Amino acid sequence: MKRFVYINDDESSPTHDLYCDNRISNRKYTLLNFLPKNLMEQFSRFMNQYFLLIACLQLWSLITPVNPASTWGPLIFIFAVSATKEAWDDYNRYLSDKKANEKQVWIVRKGIKKHDICVGNLVWLRENDEVPCDLVLIGTSDPQGLCYIETAALDGETDLKTRGVIECPNPDKDIRRLDANLRLFPPFIDNDCLGNETKLGMSRGIPEPKLTAMDAMIDKLTGAIFVFQIVVVMVLGIAGNVWKDTEARKQWYVLYPDEGPWYELLVIPLRFELLCSIMIPISIKVSLDLVKSLYAKFIDWDREMIDLETDTPSHATNTAISEDLGQVEYILTDKTGTLTENKMVFRRCCISGNFYGNEAGDASKDKQLLNAISSGSPDVVRFLTVMAICNTVIPVQSKTGAILYKAQSQDEDALVHAAAKLNMVLVCKNGNILELRFNTSAIQYEVLETLEFTSDRKRMSVVVRDCQNGKILLLSKGADEAILPYASPGQQTRIFNEAVEQYSQLGLRTLCLAWRELKEDEYEEWSFMFREASSTLVDREWRIAEVCQRLERDLEVLGVTAIEDRLQDGVPETIYTLRKAGIHFWMLTGDKQNTAIQIALSCNFISPEPKGQLLLIDGKTEEEVGRSLERVLLTMRTTASEPKDVAFVIDGWALEIALKHYWKAFTELAILSRTAICCRVTPSQKAQVGTLRLRPVLKYDGCPSVSGTSLFNSVSLMAYNVFYTSIPVLVSVLDKDLSEETVMQHPQILFYCQAGRLLNPSTFAGWFGRSLFHAIVVFVISIHAFAFEKSEMEEVGMVALSGCIWLQAFVVTLETNSFTILQHLAIWGNLIAFYVINWIVSAIPSSGMYTIMFRLCRQPSYWLTILLIVAAGMGPILAIKYFRYTYRPSKINTLQQAERLGGPILSLGNIEPPQQRLIEKEVAPLSITQSKNRNPVYEPLLSDSPSTRRSFGPGTPFDFFQSQSRLSSNYTRNCKDN
Repeated sequence: MKRFVYINDDESSPTHDLYCDNRISNRKYTLLNFLPKNLMEQFSRFMNQYFLLIACLQLWSLITPVNPASTWGPLIFIFAVSATKEAWDDYNRYLSDKKANEKQVWIVRKGIKKHDICVGNLVWLRENDEVPCDLVLIGTSDPQGLCYIETAALDGETDLKTRGVIECPNPDKDIRRLDANLRLFPPFIDNDCLGNETKLGMSRGIPEPKLTAMDAMIDKLTGAIFVFQIVVVMVLGIAGNVWKDTEARKQWYVLYPDEGPWYELLVIPLRFELLCSIMIPISIKVSLDLVKSLYAKFIDWDREMIDLETDTPSHATNTAISEDLGQVEYILTDKTGTLTENKMVFRRCCISGNFYGNEAGDASKDKQLLNAISSGSPDVVRFLTVMAICNTVIPVQSKTGAILYKAQSQDEDALVHAAAKLNMVLVCKNGNILELRFNTSAIQYEVLETLEFTSDRKRMSVVVRDCQNGKILLLSKGADEAILPYASPGQQTRIFNEAVEQYSQLGLRTLCLAWRELKEDEYEEWSFMFREASSTLVDREWRIAEVCQRLERDLEVLGVTAIEDRLQDGVPETIYTLRKAGIHFWMLTGDKQNTAIQIALSCNFISPEPKGQLLLIDGKTEEEVGRSLERVLLTMRTTASEPKDVAFVIDGWALEIALKHYWKAFTELAILSRTAICCRVTPSQKAQVGTLRLRPVLKYDGCPSVSGTSLFNSVSLMAYNVFYTSIPVLVSVLDKDLSEETVMQHPQILFYCQAGRLLNPSTFAGWFGRSLFHAIVVFVISIHAFAFEKSEMEEVGMVALSGCIWLQAFVVTLETNSFTILQHLAIWGNLIAFYVINWIVSAIPSSGMYTIMFRLCRQPSYWLTILLIVAAGMGPILAIKYFRYTYRPSKINTLQQAERLGGPILSLGNIEPPQQRLIEKEVAPLSITQSKNRNPVYEPLLSDSPSTRRSFGPGTPFDFFQSQSRLSSNYTRNCKDN
């Protein structure tokens, strides 16, 4: 369906009310849908569904052993906290939208500045203004009607793009194309999109709730506990029903009727389910949400994470996924502008077989080249001419008279500046007329057509007419595979291939330059086809490429340019540290293979010989790529257990085939390899690679229960779930296993997070077993200590609850690695608050706990019972921790010991697990190597690091990670001839 838009006639236009306004909205919620949508998202998780089920069961008075408020109160509070956090995140998105929506632009017809743009308005933009919506360019101050835009907000690219002075399709989300024609009469254009109907708005998508790896693990563990509960409930329910039918009916005080309702068999099991429900504490959800928010704020507050040049601090835009930063295993990176500075410098060139710039490393200072320019060498002049005008650069004269260049890309800018430095100066563009100044003479060319660069063609061309002699010339530049195969049949291109290979080995970006002379009738015939293809709305890109292919042939190759794009400061050191931390790197670049390999070597993506092995995946057909992929995959499998740095390199053609026909094998290869280099890839292939599926705080709860009825009153349960068990966990965000300096020195320790060592079914089972042990200790000691005293049930329950609180305080203290004032306040202040709150409640006659806490605190037996609970509960835990810390320490424990003691540590070789000793039999006792088969239960083996001597205080230097034995394998390439 066509959309007809009347230009600058918004009030009287019949289509005025059909289109949306220019306001954008990235919000996830509205005032009307916030509550239902947020509740739907929260109840999509199993843990929340479980809490709701328990709360609903407690509404059945026949089975609930406690007041339903003990569950519904914390549940509503916790869900309110989570909803508040979501609302806060959405409010920040609203503020960002509001800031963008209030930006004003000039409206031509009214001559006013406003932010409410309507479809059909003529908008006046000045230099460096932000584009407010999808616009059709009508005209510019440039004589050619061109303007340059930056699309960083759309695709992250900072290079400038040209837009010329249009029939449009319906709105779509494709940010890379707009098929349209300019129609001057009648005075309307077929499309203009605003707000959420812009291409950026439609490609943004709907914000989805993010589930982190820890959230997924907790949901799985919650499900496992629920299954365990069901088993326990079934056993206890059957036992309870048997006891009821055999013993309970004999007791006159039980008052069981002879015949009960049909659901009588469910009463006891469901009551046990409610009693066991505390195994999954409600406070875990609010604790996790608040901890995540605090971690996100720590990122914002970290003054070490700041851009020193712009003084821009880091900012976490999402508070729900901060803990996933410590579990990153794969980084996919571009090269230009990411690893490099994107500041191109012309270094070397090859013209007609002559190499320039090899000695000084700067062709613009090469004496031979300067002499050739002075003598007017025809080959050199043509080469410099193509450098100067085969581009879309606009020369601008500054107030001081100097010539400045506005270029679409840094490559073009470097070539034009280099040509100017070599006396071929692009002086001005007046309409379609280019003026060059070479030495002392002026040269003019008329630009007839521009064949823009595309990622498929990998070249660009211009058709110009020499104003001196009237000749029509085709000037082309592009990648070697896009130029050299189209050379004229009689020209030898071997020397140019060698130049490209040599420059690539140096990590330089290469471009081949070529030209050919066109006949007048050939150009006229081609020009008609080109204009026809450019005006079509169907398959325009394909038809233009086909027409361009007809002209870009039989080229005379002039030479090769080599441009340097220097690495950003600190890139090699950063990548080296991240790779030591077990992070896998994928470099995706459009450069040729050798250039990509050299950049990867200089960035420390891959190790040089003899430590590294580089494998090549290539081929032009499905069978060739399949054989190459299988060969590389076989090599990866056989070397997986060897301490060798193995990487693979694949070009865009082979990558396309692998992703289409060998997805499973390629994914396996991606998992096995620590480094991948994808060269000659297009933007769409980069997006495809991004779709490959490549691969905390633990809540402590030891609260016991009594069969058939609750040992605790409802107020105590509510306070325990919401307050007593949350505060100590929240301040654990301040805890540090190791200092920043130690982690940076030994980044291999990050393997613990990546391998799931800190939160997995094994560690959870350990904590669950500890909680079960503490529950037995508290229950048995509390019951037996007051068994022969005339004690109320509430007194026994308060003794048990006190034991839980004391045990919790000591457990949190034992597991804390670095103490701060806030942590001491949270741990011991929480213990003091327990007594203060219960003294206050005990003073209220209607509380159900009247005078209980006062009576208990005056009894020596109460304090002896608490002392016995703590001793019995913590004694075995301390013994196990001492044994593990002394005789079976983890690498974290060893580094902690080095930090605290500041002295030498004895060899760890005699206490490593058997699996690790087999792998590390030839490695120094204190070295840590990466395990290729990461076990989620056993300690991961960390990668080697250089020998490091670090002094810990005045004592003997602590020598921890010793260098691994040298790898004897050669640095080889698995090339086509294998």
